[in-house]
Amino acid sequence: SVLGKAKTGSDIKHATKSNCELWISMPSLLDHQQQPGDPTTTSSNSNYVLSQDDDDDGDQQQPTSAVRQNASTLLGKPVISITHMPGAEPFFLPRPLHERAGALVHNQLFQKTMIALIVLNSLITAIGTIDMEESIEQAFDTADTVLLCIFTAELGLHILYYGPELFHDGWLTFDFVLVTCSWAFQAMTVLRAFRIVRAVRVVSKVKDLRELVMALFHTVDRMGAIASLLLLIYFVFTIFFTELFKDAYAKGVTSEDHFSTLGLTAFTLLQFMFLDDWSSMTKELMAEYWWSWIPILVFIIICTFVVMNLIIAVICDAVGAIQTDEMTANLDVMQRATEAAISLAETKQREEIRRLETKVDQLMTLLQQQKGMS
Repeated sequence: SVLGKAKTGSDIKHATKSNCELWISMPSLLDHQQQPGDPTTTSSNSNYVLSQDDDDDGDQQQPTSAVRQNASTLLGKPVISITHMPGAEPFFLPRPLHERAGALVHNQLFQKTMIALIVLNSLITAIGTIDMEESIEQAFDTADTVLLCIFTAELGLHILYYGPELFHDGWLTFDFVLVTCSWAFQAMTVLRAFRIVRAVRVVSKVKDLRELVMALFHTVDRMGAIASLLLLIYFVFTIFFTELFKDAYAKGVTSEDHFSTLGLTAFTLLQFMFLDDWSSMTKELMAEYWWSWIPILVFIIICTFVVMNLIIAVICDAVGAIQTDEMTANLDVMQRATEAAISLAETKQREEIRRLETKVDQLMTLLQQQKGMS
């Protein structure tokens, strides 16, 4: 088999020239970039259906035009799209109930409803911080508990569908930890502020946010290098400014002591870097040191504009790399599916040839028997 683990026999639903639909097992092909919580994602045993789809609704993630054109060229058929099909093996439930649970957790309306409830829960928690009557506070607490029960039911559906494989996915494990800790801290008044952390679950539900977070994790090494460079620049300028302006407060040049010690200078440079009241301090220094604006502007340009823009560039590059990997994975899926479809067509063609050869041999045998009888 072209796919190695591709299912054959009864698992191949349809493969004809008029309706090219092929069920293919793609274990771990997209695990590095797609998550089970997303409607277009897959588990480690996900199935994809290669089919003609003329009425895309726009919500499902579709292959790019280049991928479609490549598949169409190889197959000589119209545009072909890939649609997610739940593929986790039943663990707790019989297969019919397991498939229903999978269809529910991957339903787009269900996912959007859960996102809306998370946002609602965040608003309730925020409003609950306002002083109000005890009866209203109890109503808000009851609403929070009801929403937590709904989140727990959703998590239960994921557990029933994925089984132990749920803990192989970082985002679902993150949801499990948040919901479990929410119940653990529910009775603790001091830790009830933890409830607002449940708002972070929106990240695990929205694909774009997940990609951004993954991009941040992928840039840890480069961010470490940039942070080291920033610390080095910061350390050099801290000593430099302390040497230049350590007597400014003693001379009455500045209204506050900003540069007499390394600690005060470091805090002042932090204000400069975030452009916090830097102009007023610069004007005070310029009254005695007319040239003081030069080192201050040099520090601000290097730290605030150059280094910060470098950080943004690294993050944008990481996001672009993730999107490129996603397009490459889609292309790989299309190529594998195309090869499988071609292999299946060739296999059927060979079987048809063998069948025809068998019929010809039978006819030749009958003709020879008739000649022998005559």
